[in-house]
Amino acid sequence: MDGEDVKDSLIQVLKERVTSPLYGTYVITWLLWNWRAVYITLWVSEDSIKNQTKLEYLIEAASYTPSPTVVWKIDISILINIFYFFVVPAALTWLALSWLPNLQNWAYQQYLDFKEARRESLNIFNDKIEKHKQSLQNTEDYVEAIQKEKLEIQRAREELEKLRSEREKLQQTQEEVELSEEDQWDLEYEEFKSGKYFEVFNKIKNIIYGDRGDVSLEKRNSDFMDALIYFHANEIVEYRDANRDFIELTEKGAYFLKKYVNDRSLNA
Repeated sequence: MDGEDVKDSLIQVLKERVTSPLYGTYVITWLLWNWRAVYITLWVSEDSIKNQTKLEYLIEAASYTPSPTVVWKIDISILINIFYFFVVPAALTWLALSWLPNLQNWAYQQYLDFKEARRESLNIFNDKIEKHKQSLQNTEDYVEAIQKEKLEIQRAREELEKLRSEREKLQQTQEEVELSEEDQWDLEYEEFKSGKYFEVFNKIKNIIYGDRGDVSLEKRNSDFMDALIYFHANEIVEYRDANRDFIELTEKGAYFLKKYVNDRSLNA
């Protein structure tokens, strides 16, 4: 093995030691525990120390020195300093490597629990937002429906007003062209003249004025009864008694009789 191989081997060993969690943790723990010695070594200048060298000041400030009044059977200050400088950082390193993973796992679990709680809170918040949006949408739909309903009501009112206006115009037109009662009777009389019961009207006249309206003897005559039903249905005659044995002319019948007599006198 040549010198280059030895060099590479040493570099590899140092690299493994430096990157090892055990060595790295121990170095950090030692630096933190012995910070006073590191501080004096690196940042305290020898000019600021009076009547002492920097090494003497370092030993006095950063190491354990027994009191002059204490008498030891053996000098154990060296053991105390070894314990103070190296054993305590080693113990702290063991604690760090033993308990820090558990602490890290606990912290990570707390983080996961917090993340899950935040996710649930966010979901609840999002659900509330969605419900609020749905409520707003329902409100908007309801308002839109109300607006449509109002529009339909307005249209219905306008249509009703239009129908009322047309009805008033129609009523006005009907009033303008409406016939008087006698004019209406004249039209009905012209239709009556062309009907098959016109000739029976003379017999009706004779019964009313000659027999005092007694039709009891004519009830067996079916043709006469058909004619009598026609005259009664068209309000030309009406019955005077509950048994319908006597008839008399209505106002319309009297008007028809007047025209009938005039027509007969003109034809004669």
